[in-house]
Amino acid sequence: MKSLIITLILLVFPLTLNAKAQGVLRLDRETKDFCNQIMMDLFKAIISEKGKYEDLSKFTEDNLKKNQHDIYIIQYRSEKITYETF
Repeated sequence: MKSLIITLILLVFPLTLNAKAQGVLRLDRETKDFCNQIMMDLFKAIISEKGKYEDLSKFTEDNLKKNQHDIYIIQYRSEKITYETF
């Protein structure tokens, strides 16, 4: 799970840095669909594993949203996560 999240960050982070440098994020529909599929797959993986981790007890469909660029994002923060968790 952690490696999937790290991989996702490594894929998306350069896109956002480049977009911020240019001031605007412009993605074609195919790229947005690809990003959305990755986020949806990640979301489904988290949902399927949430019973195994107490930190995910409050994770629901409400944590999947779309940002201003029409790309899915996952917003969740567990009160129980500590530095040692990572």
